[in-house]
Amino acid sequence: MATPTSAVWKYFNQTEDKTKVRCDICKRCLKFNSSTSCMWKHLKAFHRTELASLQRPSTTASQDEMDEGAESGNCPPPAKRPIQTVMHQYAIKDPYLPNSIPKKRLDNKLLKMMVKDMQPYNIVNDEGFREFVYALDPRYQLPSRSTLIRNLEEQYDTTKTSLKKKMEEADHISVTTDMWTSINTEAYLAVTAHFIIDDSLMSCLLDVHRFPQRHTADEIAAALHEIFRDFNIENKVGCVVTDNAANMVAAVKKLVLRHMPCFAHTLNLIVKDGLSAVAELTETREKVKRIVGHFKSSCVSMEKLSKYQREMKLPEYKLVQEVETRWNSTYLMLERFLAVKVPLLLSKATILDPRFKTLGFISPQKADEAVKSLSSEGAIRTGTSIYTFSFFNSK
Repeated sequence: MATPTSAVWKYFNQTEDKTKVRCDICKRCLKFNSSTSCMWKHLKAFHRTELASLQRPSTTASQDEMDEGAESGNCPPPAKRPIQTVMHQYAIKDPYLPNSIPKKRLDNKLLKMMVKDMQPYNIVNDEGFREFVYALDPRYQLPSRSTLIRNLEEQYDTTKTSLKKKMEEADHISVTTDMWTSINTEAYLAVTAHFIIDDSLMSCLLDVHRFPQRHTADEIAAALHEIFRDFNIENKVGCVVTDNAANMVAAVKKLVLRHMPCFAHTLNLIVKDGLSAVAELTETREKVKRIVGHFKSSCVSMEKLSKYQREMKLPEYKLVQEVETRWNSTYLMLERFLAVKVPLLLSKATILDPRFKTLGFISPQKADEAVKSLSSEGAIRTGTSIYTFSFFNSK
């Protein structure tokens, strides 16, 4: 049985059934087999600060055994060897001091990584990430989630102060802004400033403002004015660029500022109106959208499309769906649709006519012959397939 007076019990307690021990630091349970070895290894893997304050007999366990034991919680008893103090064993690997330069530098790099890659705060609690960081530098202890949040807030304040000083040098500032909705159906107002300093154009995101209120012109104008005032630029903003939504245009007018419609958004409206004015093109677009929608929602159809592309030694392209707010997506949809014309038709043909299932299309020429045969026999049924064949047969 383990000696109750062993130093490691300072951070562990047995469960009621005596088969496991619970870490008082992270609350993780480990299998207990009458040896304190697992507890020592757990401290080494996850709580090196607490480990450094204790003393224990050293073991001859390999690093792989220690890693395996830390993961499974089922560690074998250690082999005997001369006793050493933990401080002596890890003299070279003592954790960095909290205010040391290496610790601050790594904390800052971690923070920049999370901001740049938009990682969640609780990444520092992920076991795999912690093991990875430990393998890179055993002396570096990851900050806690709360410490990370505090560091981020401090860095935000520092960056914001620096940005304010930078914008003080600008004589005029233009702003772009837009409303958008997250996947959690939460509305946000994003504001970006653009200005010139020393003949260099600079752009910076001022705020992504949570917008739970109604999207009226008065509410939007009030939110914009508050952001301008917060950055001390209310008297420097000369132009505000938005989309052509009526509430956005009205909000800028209420601020008595020059409004400039977004060129890309305006171009999208012009092109969409032009496409809608051509009846034949509109009909074709709707047919293609429906076919693409079918393949996007059917794993079986998508697999058949990929299968025939592989058999014909063609690039395995995916279909592209039109996006309402991007006029060039219509062109990309039609371009890709024509690029996969033959394998697309064949993937539907195997469903329409069972005879096609036994044919191997090893070349585009054989596939074209099959398409002509199918078209001449009129093997066409209802639904999406009608659109497929009628679209291709009209070309």
